[in-house]
Formats: sequence, structure tokens, C-alpha cells
Amino acid sequence: MKKVCIQVGHWGIEGLQQEYLRDWRSAAVLQRSTGASGERDWHWNQWMPKLRDRLIQAGVQVFIVDAIYRQDIYTQNYDLWISGHFDAGGTNDRCMISAPNRDTKPNYLNDAAQREAERFCAIWKEIYPQITGNPNNDNFVTAGMIDYYAYDFVAMDTPAVIVEHFNNTSPTKGAELKNNPDLVAEADCKAILRFLNLDQPVQDETYKIVYKGQTLATYEQNPIDKINDLNTQVENKNKEILEKQGQLTTQQLALTEQEQHNADLLAQVRKANTERDDWQVKYVQMETDKKVLEKQKADLEIVVVDLNKKLTAKDPLSVYTGWQLIRAGIKKLGKRG
Repeated sequence: MKKVCIQVGHWGIEGLQQEYLRDWRSAAVLQRSTGASGERDWHWNQWMPKLRDRLIQAGVQVFIVDAIYRQDIYTQNYDLWISGHFDAGGTNDRCMISAPNRDTKPNYLNDAAQREAERFCAIWKEIYPQITGNPNNDNFVTAGMIDYYAYDFVAMDTPAVIVEHFNNTSPTKGAELKNNPDLVAEADCKAILRFLNLDQPVQDETYKIVYKGQTLATYEQNPIDKINDLNTQVENKNKEILEKQGQLTTQQLALTEQEQHNADLLAQVRKANTERDDWQVKYVQMETDKKVLEKQKADLEIVVVDLNKKLTAKDPLSVYTGWQLIRAGIKKLGKRG
């Protein structure tokens, strides 16, 4: 299977480190290179997914990387490494592509990979402008393109290129292509498939019985493979169903436990509400009893005051009524008249 690595230019470059860069580069300076307005967002969210899906559909193994060094990505070789960008400045229509600078020492790529990178550039310059209508202009290839910092990361056996898809500030092709990432991705994909020799039409795996120009029946050339493939898909689906059923059973058990827990909580709440109501009744009764006791206390205090007054009178017997004195034998009942 062919392998292509797609780098989204400038995406995440703020995390770039000096390690793995050549000594004459500055990670601190490159960290500020966030691209033209909207460049990295457009390539990450619009261009890359569309190109990725087209290549996968064509049978290509695709790897995606941002602007910084990733060990799992750059410790392997690819049939092509491509970095996506768009340019800005002025109003003219243009697109550009570049392989690494041959004169930089030590070389970015070995000779075979360098020649393959240049071969892809030639293919892209033929296909991309034809599909998009955006003219290629090598005069706008910059030193930053031919000495692109990420070439430092790419394995020397991997053909590597950088692409500027359009001029973002062009009101014609720039504006048109920015609004049509499908067309940009289609043009790139066709150039890549041509480069990888994957642009040949897929052979029809069926044969037809034709009579007088009409197709009477269509049969697969190798139905056994198709049957085996379908059986494998059925087995995989059955495994998924069993897994989902297991998950559903677990969730149902958890739901039952949760419902029981909820029922227990509701019972506790009802019990607490009943106890609260009982205490409220008791509280009202206690308040009533308190008022009665307070009234009785006040009455007793009045009686005590009266008794104290009587006890302090000059005549000790004056505190008693006549009948009390008679009962006590102190006074006798007299005769009327």
C-alpha cells in the first residue's frame, strides 16, 4: 500500500522546538510564523480532510501531521510528503510548488528521493493549474519554500514538496478556490495518484451476458472472494451486536439498581416529611402548654404577692377570714341581735 504524509502548514507551530532543526534555524522565530490570514485553519478544516478521504478511497495509506516534529511520523518513510499552504500579497492569480533546495548542505534528501520530489512537482504543475484554472508561477517561489524548515524532519528517502495553492488576496482565483476546497483537493489528489501510478481505471470485476446490445445478466468474476468478504463483514457485525447487547445488559442492570436506589431515597424522604409533620404538631402543642404554664405562673405570683402583704400586716389574724378563725377555734360564733 502506498503511503502519503500530509502536513498542514503552520498548524500548531507555536509548539515548535529547536531539537531536530538545523543549527542555523531559530525555533523562536519560526514559532511566530503562523501563516497568512486563515491559512492554517483553512488547510486543517477544509483542504486536508477532503484530500485525505480521496486518497484513502483510492487505496492510499494516509498520515496527517501538524507543523512540529512528531517522532511516530518522521521515523518512517513515505512515497510522498506534501505540505499544504496558500500565499498572500498583491492581487494576481498564482500557485507554486517546490522540492527541497539541492544546494543546501547537508542535503535534505538523497538523490533518488530528490528526483522523485522534482518529478511530482512537474506532474502537479501540469494537473493542478489545468483543473483549478489557477496559473503556476515559479517566480514567486521563495527561499522559505526551497529551504522549508520541515524538510529537516523528513526522512531522506521520502520525496518531499511544499505547495502554495493560491494567492489568498487575489479577488479572482484566490477568492474562488478558497470557497471551493473540494476542487483544490481534487486537483492535488489527481496529481498524487498520477505520481503513485494509481490513476489507472479499476478493472471491472464482473462479466456480462449481452444479446443484441442488451445486458441480460451480470455475474461477478470471482464471487467466492465477495462471499468471503461478506461473511467476514457479517461476523464482524455479529460481534458488534454481541458487544452492544452486553453493554445494554450492563446498562439495564445499572438502571435497575439506580431505580431501586431512587425508590429508597423517596421512601426516606417521605419518612422524613412525616417525622417533620409530627414534630411540627408537637411543637404547636408545646407552645400552647407553655402559654398555659406562663399564665399559671403569673396567677401564682399574684397570690404570693397577696400572701406577703397579709403576712406583713400588724394584726396577724387579719390575714384570716372569720370562718377560718372559727374553724381554728380562735373565734366563736355569736348570736345575732
